[in-house]
Amino acid sequence: MGAICTSEPSVEPFQPRKNNGVQAPAATSSDPTKPPKELIECLAGITSLVSEVTWKQKKHLVTCTSNKETRSLTFGAKGPNSDLHVCELSDSQLMSSSRLKNVKWTTFFSSLKRAFRNRTLGAEVAAGAFTINIPLEGETASGRGDQSFPVTMSPAQREFMHNMLLVPLLDYYFECKASPAEDEPFRTKEQTAAALKAKQAVAHIDYEAMGSEVDQLREESVAALARCKAAKDKCDQVHAQFRRIRYPKSSNDYLYGDRDWPQRYPLHTPYCQGRTPIPMSHNKAAIELIKYAHRDATYSPKGLTPPRLVVVANLKDPNMRQLLDATPDDSHEDIMKVLQKIDDWDFDVFGLQDHAKGGSLFMVSLCLFYKYGLVQHFNIDTEVLLNWCSAIESGYHPNPYHNSTHAADVTQILHYILFPGGMHNMINISPEDALASIISGAIHDYDHPGFNNNFHVRTNAYLSTLYNDRSVLENHHCASVFELMKNPKFNLLASLSNEQRKDVRDTIVDVVLSTDMGNHAKIFQTFRKRLQDDAEWQHKEDIRLALSIAIKMADISNTARPQHLYLQWAKKIADEFYNQGDVERKLHFTVSPFMDRLNHKMDFPKGQMSFMNYIVIPLFEAGAEFVPQLEWTVQKIQDNKEYWQRREEDS
Repeated sequence: MGAICTSEPSVEPFQPRKNNGVQAPAATSSDPTKPPKELIECLAGITSLVSEVTWKQKKHLVTCTSNKETRSLTFGAKGPNSDLHVCELSDSQLMSSSRLKNVKWTTFFSSLKRAFRNRTLGAEVAAGAFTINIPLEGETASGRGDQSFPVTMSPAQREFMHNMLLVPLLDYYFECKASPAEDEPFRTKEQTAAALKAKQAVAHIDYEAMGSEVDQLREESVAALARCKAAKDKCDQVHAQFRRIRYPKSSNDYLYGDRDWPQRYPLHTPYCQGRTPIPMSHNKAAIELIKYAHRDATYSPKGLTPPRLVVVANLKDPNMRQLLDATPDDSHEDIMKVLQKIDDWDFDVFGLQDHAKGGSLFMVSLCLFYKYGLVQHFNIDTEVLLNWCSAIESGYHPNPYHNSTHAADVTQILHYILFPGGMHNMINISPEDALASIISGAIHDYDHPGFNNNFHVRTNAYLSTLYNDRSVLENHHCASVFELMKNPKFNLLASLSNEQRKDVRDTIVDVVLSTDMGNHAKIFQTFRKRLQDDAEWQHKEDIRLALSIAIKMADISNTARPQHLYLQWAKKIADEFYNQGDVERKLHFTVSPFMDRLNHKMDFPKGQMSFMNYIVIPLFEAGAEFVPQLEWTVQKIQDNKEYWQRREEDS
């Protein structure tokens, strides 16, 4: 028997209601079981309804008919497995349904027709019963809409197939033939679907045509970019020539640069590509995170204040939170993750260069200024500090090796040797010494043209004449930066007293000039001799000698780094050497040792091993004798040397 759906639907076999021809006794007007006139009229107005529902990817045919004699609704459902379910709902069952208590009968029957015609019936199979849900739309007597009326159908025998399915299907067919307007919504939907399919096909054709056009435009854009690059290179050459004409060698403006951007534009050598330093824009979120992490830092010669661990996701400071939420990407988090290892020997400067979009030197320098507490100690203006770091970064040429990444690497390792490595336990590093050390590391190859001192002397370049062939580039690095700092926008030493400023300048000059490998033997012998003296390292010349050894170790420390970092630096130095060798060959000069790319396979491994044997290992052994905490670095150099020995044996 059919019933309104309950929590445990009936699954008894279906038995149809029979009419024995005897009229039911007339009910009085007070009889609550008497169906209202509206319900009787709605039941009489129902013809055969047919629809299709899907349950678990299986389609079922559902029918609904009205028996005018018994005043009932009969529902049938046929599934894909020849299973038949039937339910008959009498007028009294409809009236007693709690779901329909506040629903107008016209609303219920219009919802029933709409659900069948629009195929919006819900379906569910459970416990052997098949249940459909009829959505009740529109206004109800209680004012509520969007309800549903469930009908649970019980299993039935195949003998009822004719009355419950075939007859309603035939009635529905002839009704549609007689009243084609009833089926108009379906035909309209089919026509709409066909039109959409046609539009989709046309769109696909247009897409393929546009794809070909895009490919052509992409090729044209690549060619246009190449032309733009060539035009930019030509503009740089014109600009360089313009400066040669406007600022002759005898002009002070030539030496000291412009008023707004007082950097030099010297003729290093006509074989060096002309360029104009352009300040970079840097990650503001990373800058603020660096300042936030080191806000408690104070300088001490016996050790640095540990930074506060900054977990970006857990920051509670409202100003920092607002800044970070407005940041378009998470690159500041990547920068801070790399900078957290600034006290480690295996610091990945290449990763920082990528995350900072070319600003590794800016980030390392800024981090160390705040980490050492020097900004607070010397009351350095924050805007001047940012301007200075940006100007130093942009003052490096895009050379394969002597670039801003190398400067960042040297500055970080210099910091490691001074404090994490333990040199501060051997000498008293004053705040002025610490400030001079960071500046020296950052500027030690500033404005390097990619050609060494020997090339400048051999070609009689302007700088070699200016500095009388003595530490040509090293003098230029120092002089250029001190000229830069004559402008208040970049005067990092403005807050220092005259005595402090002279102390810092003298230390910077000594330390940067010590990186000239032409002076290596003299400086190294002085250091070895001083090690034999048992006196404490407390005089100013002792401190500067120790700082010079520290930067010399940092400058060639790539041979002592983890092998994956060292090999990257080895390739870069080879590329720069070979660029110089190519120019020397064009000038019909004898190609300098280890700079002939034609002999790379034979000469480069030998050159690296010779450099380690005669320069690096003796220097690091002496450094480890002075600072025993650095003894392990010598073994790192031996490991990297063995790499080339194996390569040589294999070849």
